[in-house]
Amino acid sequence: MELPDFIRECLHKAPAMFGHVQASIATFQPILDRNEMPFFTDYTEHGMRHNEDIIKTSLDLMTKEAKGIFSPADATILVLSVLLHDCAMHISVDGFLSLKKDNSRWKPLKYFNDKPWDTLWDEFMANAMRYDGRTLISLFGDTEPVARPPDNPQNMTKKHRLLIGEFLRKHHARLAHEIAIYGFPGPEGQSLDLLPGLEQEWRDLAGVTARSHGVAIRDCLEFFKNKYHIRDFRGAHTVFVMALLRLADYCQIQAQRAPRELIEIKNIRSPISETEWHTHQCIRNITPADDDPEAVYVDAAPAEVATYLRVKNWLVGIQNELD
Repeated sequence: MELPDFIRECLHKAPAMFGHVQASIATFQPILDRNEMPFFTDYTEHGMRHNEDIIKTSLDLMTKEAKGIFSPADATILVLSVLLHDCAMHISVDGFLSLKKDNSRWKPLKYFNDKPWDTLWDEFMANAMRYDGRTLISLFGDTEPVARPPDNPQNMTKKHRLLIGEFLRKHHARLAHEIAIYGFPGPEGQSLDLLPGLEQEWRDLAGVTARSHGVAIRDCLEFFKNKYHIRDFRGAHTVFVMALLRLADYCQIQAQRAPRELIEIKNIRSPISETEWHTHQCIRNITPADDDPEAVYVDAAPAEVATYLRVKNWLVGIQNELD
């Protein structure tokens, strides 16, 4: 992972933290470089390059004044939360089976009112079996009702994997937090510690920051009120980092995340995923070099109505997040 000079300079002020960040990057690197997402085969790029782009965009969003007080603790939480935020999408079939089994080691964390994973999966399946035709077409490209995926990976169809992917998509932000605490799910209930040697409090702060990109930031404030200080904890301004991650991730719509060549050689069954690929491909240019110094100019050329509406909704969403 290539860290921007500003982040490196910031981390050099706290060598111990820098060491933890480097160890974590080394642990994440093989998983993200492989970029094998068995439940998200139709998704756009979510590997290490995506994470590097989020960090760079985060710096672009910061004011000069903010950079002046951005601490080594902030840099640590930013890098680790970016690594964590989508890592649940790289979970293997065996890892998913470990996650949803009874007495899973990935347990609900206090202050978030979460249900156990086996309960959550059963509730999801009960709802999925009642999907109407429009929902089935949007997710799978056909109207055939879904069936419960088998526990034997060899018997799983593409549709079974897409269904599990929809479940993980809904809950990947929560799982990022639990992965920070309990490790990355592996076969037979095993886990891989992606943050080796890191103190529990920093795991928690990086994890809740990763979680925050999938929920309203205010939903995380009760957690801080009970465990940490909202504005400043050991030099970390975590809520600010949450806002950076959220906005920077939202802004990743570059065409490079959905190479045109891949669209031409693979069949994307899900209309939702297909629209996402076309949306990325229609972006011609993104630049802050506009007449308005506070504006970002986005040049898009959608070829069909669905893509136009998706781009429009995306831009409105970014403005709402900024507001």
